[in-house]
Parts: sequence; C-alpha cells; structure tokens
Amino acid sequence: MTTIIVLSTLVALGGALRAFNRNQPGKFRNRGLIGLGKSSEGAYLCFSNVASGIHAGHITKDAEVVISTRYLMGKLGTAVNQVDICTAADEPLGVITDEAAAAGDPVNVALFGSAESTQLMVASEAITAGAKVYTAAGGKVQNEPALAGTYYQVGKAPEAGIADGDVIEVDAQEPIRVVVIAALGNTDNEIGALTFSGTPTQAEAEALRDKCEELADDVRNIAGALAQPSLVKVL
Repeated sequence: MTTIIVLSTLVALGGALRAFNRNQPGKFRNRGLIGLGKSSEGAYLCFSNVASGIHAGHITKDAEVVISTRYLMGKLGTAVNQVDICTAADEPLGVITDEAAAAGDPVNVALFGSAESTQLMVASEAITAGAKVYTAAGGKVQNEPALAGTYYQVGKAPEAGIADGDVIEVDAQEPIRVVVIAALGNTDNEIGALTFSGTPTQAEAEALRDKCEELADDVRNIAGALAQPSLVKVL
C-alpha cells in the first residue's frame, strides 16, 4: 500500500511540475524538472538537470559567484558542480539563463552544442545583424575581435544589437577557439631587398641576422597560436 501511495504522489508531482514549467515565462521555463517514462521493465520517474546522467540541452550548476544579469555565458567553475562567468579567453560551457543572488545558488545553463533552439545572449557592443559573435569580457558577446588575444566563436546573430547590455538572439554553436595575433613583423621582400658588398660587412651580416630573427618570431607566434586546434586571425 505504501508503494502505491508513493508512486501516486510522484505521478501527481510530475504532472504538477510539468504544468508549472509550461506556464512559467521566466527562469523555470524549459528546465524539464521532472517527467515520467516507460521501458520494457515498466514505468520510471525521470529527473533532469541533475549532476549525472544525460541532459536535454540544459544542466543545473551552482553559481560560483553572484550573477546579477541573465543570459551571460558561463564556464566550468572551480568545482565540477559549479559554473562561473566567462572572460573573453575562457571556453564557455553555455548560457546562464538565471540570476544568482548568492554564490551557491543553483542556476540553469543552456548548453552549447546541444541547444534545442536559438539562445539569448548579452551584447558587449553594437552587434551587426548576421555577424558571427565571440566571447567578450563579463560573459557577453562581441563582433569579430580586433585586438590580439584568445577568444571563442559561439554562433551567429540573426538580429542586431544596438549597444552594450542589449539581449540579442544568437544561433549558438559548439565554441571554436580563435587566436588573434598582432601583425607579422616580417613583410614582403624585407630579406630579399637586403644588399651586400663584394666583401660583406659586419653591419650587413647583422641586418640579415635581424631580419631572419624577425621571421623566426613570426613563425613562433603562429606556432603558439596553433598549439591547440584553433582559427588564427592576423591583424
């Protein structure tokens, strides 16, 4: 009798939570908190967004810091169950669709790579409609970066953003690492244009040495950018 009562209670709870979830336009929507399933072994109760198992585009993590703005990108926190706000150079896990009044509050993360729809993100600047967007400081997104550094391409914006702080729609993707490096030091024909006397002087030899070292620096910079699979942009 106790088993029947418990199962009935869980079924009622599942129905109530699903109805509640459908009717919430804010932070609880699409969280998929609880559900019922059926297999060859009988009925079962399914909880999603828990720490282990599989997830339908969303996962619940504990906020490592206070989060006062929704739709910022988050990265894995210090602990496996935590999420923190991304910097421009961090590989993002997904979009934090909730706020956290205190560290330790549970928040929903809409995962990149398994998103069920487009996602909302916060712009750090005016975003051009149709532009690819990249990680920026404070968990926001920006246009193609114009400063040297490491970033992640996270999708394309089908609509424009007017200014810093605007919430825009983004067709999200699995993040791609992008390394922007400064303009190369060696330019076309720098070495070929060097001249030498019939008997090369010390100054001429040193000029050749310096240009070769400049070229070697460029190769090292590119090699460093490609130390991990990456797209590389040269300013």
